[in-house]
Amino acid sequence: MKQQFEVPESYKEGDILISSEEIDNRLDELILQLAKEYRDKQLLLIGLLTGAAWVTVDVLERLHVSGVTDAQLTFMKVSSYRNGTKATSSPRIEHDVVVNPQGRHILLVDDIADTGKTLSEVVALLKSKEAASLNTFVLVDKPSRREVAFTPDFCGFVIPDVWVQGRGMDSDGYGRGDPNIRKGPYRYK
Repeated sequence: MKQQFEVPESYKEGDILISSEEIDNRLDELILQLAKEYRDKQLLLIGLLTGAAWVTVDVLERLHVSGVTDAQLTFMKVSSYRNGTKATSSPRIEHDVVVNPQGRHILLVDDIADTGKTLSEVVALLKSKEAASLNTFVLVDKPSRREVAFTPDFCGFVIPDVWVQGRGMDSDGYGRGDPNIRKGPYRYK
């Protein structure tokens, strides 16, 4: 079940929306589901750079500890936000996967599903490469911002339309290393 978070109107930039403890607990829950899905399968975990680097490595480590050890990791670089907080009209793939996905069981990991354009385009590309199966995982989902039909297969948290940063998500490159998810855009002092 997805965990839904409301953002009180009193929240200001920099306030913690989802704590690192809440994130870790939710990831532990999701790993149980993912371990069932991928046990005894040759898994290819694909993270979307740059934001998903943190959660992708976290998911891989937790899967390994849960017994999913036949797994490879690779990344794709996809640009949706050139500068600022507004997504571009069309995501651009800057770096494709270096591991051949044909016949593999893919778990595509992203930090956030916003408009849905990036994940929709990457899913279509990976399907064209004849993967055995393909699931998507996002740490945070903002379905109220969706511009294309897309629903992640696995989701950490559903939030309203509020800018967030931390746990890999950023505001113009700042805030990615924060272990919490905060209301942004926020500049750390």
